[in-house]
Amino acid sequence: MLPEITSAGGYTTLAVAQALAELGWPPAAPKDGPSGERHALVLTWPGDPTPAFVEWGRHLPYRLDALPWALASGHGGIDVLLGGQAPASVPLKCEDDLRTAALRLAETVRDRFAGRPAPLVHVPEGPPPLLPYGLIDWSVPAGRTASLIRALGSPAPGAWTSVDGIRLTVGSAGLTDLPSACAPPGTVLAADGDGLLVQAGDGILRIGDVRDLIGPVCPPPDSRLGRDVAGETEALRQRVTDLEHMVRYLVRCRFDGV
Repeated sequence: MLPEITSAGGYTTLAVAQALAELGWPPAAPKDGPSGERHALVLTWPGDPTPAFVEWGRHLPYRLDALPWALASGHGGIDVLLGGQAPASVPLKCEDDLRTAALRLAETVRDRFAGRPAPLVHVPEGPPPLLPYGLIDWSVPAGRTASLIRALGSPAPGAWTSVDGIRLTVGSAGLTDLPSACAPPGTVLAADGDGLLVQAGDGILRIGDVRDLIGPVCPPPDSRLGRDVAGETEALRQRVTDLEHMVRYLVRCRFDGV
């Protein structure tokens, strides 16, 4: 049984390590060799004292999570350094999610070392750090929202939104050809077995794998994602109460001659 993979190097490292394991390159137990640097995987072969480093995202602002950031930002590719050799360019497609992009990157790494036996993959120890982004803004163009959701799919924790103050993660998203509805961004228009149809900034998205802390959820039609309606209502009620108190005070001052 393969050891559970966790990585202090970020979700790119974690996703690529999982993809390499799918391709038959097993992750090493931490005690079995050198631990990876924070931004790299380390490959070792039995009887070979020279490890190979796999790095990426040297020129991207979020190097710890270069792959999710590149996907969310619409980059067409990401450079990967393989064993100190010249960078290899790995293309990214607009429909990629984190897993499929990591698998393409892992295949590039595997092809670079074709002809050699499968190495052990050493991963930086510890849980991945929290991402500095991930909140869904439903008012932006639908393509950008879909890219963000796909970029932060498993093994990343998912892009997130809320409904009535409850935090929800969204695991998948796709564009549709449906015309925009006369509804504010974030409105759930319909729900079926394929997910939710949600109004975005310039079109309608189909989202899926929506979960709260307990498990899958399905907000009903006309729900408004991204807004704490109950909280806003309570704040408005409190504001009205404060204004009523102010009016009573002013009226009392007027009649009391203050």
